[in-house]
Amino acid sequence: MDKVDNASMQKNSATAISFYVLRKMFCSPSKSYLKDVFEVLYMSVVDCVRAQVNKYNKSTSKWLSRLYKESKSLYEVTPVLLRIVKLRWNSTQSALPSILRIQSAFKLVQAKYDSDSDFPKELTVDDLFLAELEDAERAIQPLTIASFLM
Repeated sequence: MDKVDNASMQKNSATAISFYVLRKMFCSPSKSYLKDVFEVLYMSVVDCVRAQVNKYNKSTSKWLSRLYKESKSLYEVTPVLLRIVKLRWNSTQSALPSILRIQSAFKLVQAKYDSDSDFPKELTVDDLFLAELEDAERAIQPLTIASFLM
């Protein structure tokens, strides 16, 4: 009986290793391909999110602290703005909802400081941008699930 169990275990191990190798060979390019297609379809939104997050994160003492203040007063949390990294598919998956979760805080910062001469145009949040962002986030959800299943 031990020989049968060992043979079965070896077969299962070989199958698992083969599946792992095939998954590594085919899924990583597939994830990259999915990300590329998504970014082409939603290029303007992805670029805006990338610029907005970069601008806030570079301006920690001014704009980011103001966003933190507004977010803290509205949601009682300090936000984490996740960057979109070109080579990381999950960064796009994570960045879009990180903006949507605190969209009212973004609007408040803009409402309070938009008239300032040094208010960066990258920080502008309007209803069209938020609608496109929500659309992009809805579109990426099935891709996210598919990428985890690959």
